[in-house]
Amino acid sequence: MFLIKYLNNSIVIIKSIQKSLNLLISIISKIKFDLPTKNKYLILDEKSKTLVDLFNIKGKCSILKTSQEEFNFWIILFSLSKIDSLKLSNIYKTYLRTYISYINPELIMTYLHNNPYFWKICEEVKSNFYIFQNGYCSPTDPLPKKFETSKNSIFFTLTRERSNILKKNGIRSIPFGSIQSNSIAKLKTTNSKKIVFVSQFRYKSYLEKTNFSRDNLSYEQWNSYDTNLLEIVNKFANIFDLELYFMGIAPHNKINNEKIFFNLKNKNIIYLKKFKSLREKFEFLDKSHIVVGVDSALLYECLGRNIKTFFGTFRGYKEFNYSIRPFLESIPNNGFGEFWTNKYDEELILKILSGMHLNSSKRELKSKLYEEVPYFNPMNFELIDKLNKKIY
Repeated sequence: MFLIKYLNNSIVIIKSIQKSLNLLISIISKIKFDLPTKNKYLILDEKSKTLVDLFNIKGKCSILKTSQEEFNFWIILFSLSKIDSLKLSNIYKTYLRTYISYINPELIMTYLHNNPYFWKICEEVKSNFYIFQNGYCSPTDPLPKKFETSKNSIFFTLTRERSNILKKNGIRSIPFGSIQSNSIAKLKTTNSKKIVFVSQFRYKSYLEKTNFSRDNLSYEQWNSYDTNLLEIVNKFANIFDLELYFMGIAPHNKINNEKIFFNLKNKNIIYLKKFKSLREKFEFLDKSHIVVGVDSALLYECLGRNIKTFFGTFRGYKEFNYSIRPFLESIPNNGFGEFWTNKYDEELILKILSGMHLNSSKRELKSKLYEEVPYFNPMNFELIDKLNKKIY
């Protein structure tokens, strides 16, 4: 008995040591020994690096990789004297602060619009801090407060509503629309027969599906709204003899999984691979008659580009009798309108889509909500300075 207990304890200790060694080896393999280059601009997070091209600042900016893709040896050393706690989160926070202080940029930019961790890091930094909303915000997402962010922070929001919400919290905010959409000029020609369904497919392994839980919905419950909407839109396209395009999002090696997930094999639907460039994507969408989806940020981008857009923002309605991710927060989460519905009802969805189709232009749809997403093109720092002076 004693021997078994001893062996079990030894196994636990060995596994713990092995885990620590693996972590140490992983960190060592990511260490860079060259000091970071000091630049006028700093991009916070590798996923925000498209800002480099959007603002044409290549060669003038540094990128701070915040997802632990790499660590700088010298910044680690500089951080040691500033660490006030041995908690890993505090150590990493100190590392990030030290990195930013070393670069000492005039301007920090990021897409990390709903991460309080990074708002706090920049609280003591004197640099200007531009946070661009680059994704959908639900009512449950964290909201910044004045004391949680740098006094030099400006949030550039996707919608006017979101900007007003932040302003009520004492946050400097500019309704800016989508920075990626703003970078591409709008086309004026449209195809009156082309309907585009926006996919939000994310491949998950069996274990990931089993462990999935988001806003109290299982994997099957969460994704049923996307597959159900596609069935309704396909029915709508057949009624009016329209061409239905499926705008895929899966990487090349998962395209077949996406097609199987949406059961596209037996449907008269044209599958489109993920677009290689922003220009290619937005110019295709600009030519569309109606763009349809559930709660993708791309729908808001289409709205800002003056494209007829249907928002099926009813995720969670079947389980809770209200939407957990509604179209705008100021609207009843079980309501509906000319081009949106937070209520899941097949007949209602068909009725709204039919009304949008039969109205030949978006101008005939009278809702002021079509002006909710601003669009600025050409988009540059001079425009931002003008907006900032105008609003503040």
